[in-house]
Amino acid sequence: MTNAPLNSSSNASPSDASNSSSLDQRLAMVQQLEAGGQLAAAQDLLEQAPEEDRRHGLFHYVRGALALRRGDLDAAVSAFEQAVTLGPPLPEYLANLGAALLARSRQLTGEVRWEEQRKARQALERAAELGPKLPHAFSNLGLARLLDGDYAGAAAACDAALDIDPLFADALFNKAAAVSRGGDRQGAIALLDQLLQLQPDHAAARGARERLLAK
Repeated sequence: MTNAPLNSSSNASPSDASNSSSLDQRLAMVQQLEAGGQLAAAQDLLEQAPEEDRRHGLFHYVRGALALRRGDLDAAVSAFEQAVTLGPPLPEYLANLGAALLARSRQLTGEVRWEEQRKARQALERAAELGPKLPHAFSNLGLARLLDGDYAGAAAACDAALDIDPLFADALFNKAAAVSRGGDRQGAIALLDQLLQLQPDHAAARGARERLLAK
């Protein structure tokens, strides 16, 4: 099984406050525009923020979230790295940095790709240590460990995601990939069956199941 799902949270309101009423008001409006699908308008409004508001990690987190929604991975990684640098250290910042790095690694090859995946795993391991616990952080950590060949660790991370959200489809898929790579074909098929009960139209799960049955 390959191409396990990757998750990110583009929520423009993580579990912190900027201590800046002007920034908080601006981000509330950005979130409304984002929720309405008006990404360009949300980006324009965000970029109008004064210099003092750009000193907050939250500003850069939201900038990264919007970039991730647009598919601009370079901008997303840069913004999330700035958010992590400025702080405070929040799992949302680290989890989305890890997700963006994993996504970008798929566009790379060789040593550069390996280094990107290493940085992604490092960010996701840190996110997993912090609270509140985020299911997408653990699911992506499972994917990062899977890419490292740590199949038992990948399954354990996916289990942590499923402890938080037992119906988290991508964690089920990533765990199935880890279990399959670890040699448990029947266990992987059982997980995919469970996923397909939740989402009968999940094409990747159906394709992976068919390939496992054909072995």
